[in-house]
Amino acid sequence: MTVTSHYDLRSSRRTTNESDTDPSVIDRASNVTGHYSATTDLRIDGTFEGDITCGGMLTIAEGASVKATIHTRDAIVAGTVDGEVHCAEHCEILETARLRGTLFAKTLACQKGARVIGEITAMQPIDDQILAHPFLMSDPL
Repeated sequence: MTVTSHYDLRSSRRTTNESDTDPSVIDRASNVTGHYSATTDLRIDGTFEGDITCGGMLTIAEGASVKATIHTRDAIVAGTVDGEVHCAEHCEILETARLRGTLFAKTLACQKGARVIGEITAMQPIDDQILAHPFLMSDPL
């Protein structure tokens, strides 16, 4: 199955050909510490510290700050991330992003101006534990 998804980082609106469910949101006024786990999309506008397991699209908006170990299907990073990011599919690093740590993704797009300090592994087999997570398993054709 092919799913096309697009986020407008200036709003919480997402258009997709699979579902019109709004993402969960950690807003700019929120400071969250702990473990977040869900099958749906997540958008972070505020601060988060801990662990994230997201079965959909994780969006870290411009101005957001995340210190975490992240396991997600797809990610768009426009804010600041310190830690490990494991994407079972695609990761997009936008020009406003600041990423410090380790990034693993099946595919990667990085815009001019993005700052990355650390190690990136793209187009390599992803850890079997990550892919075996029920949130991150793809639907068969």
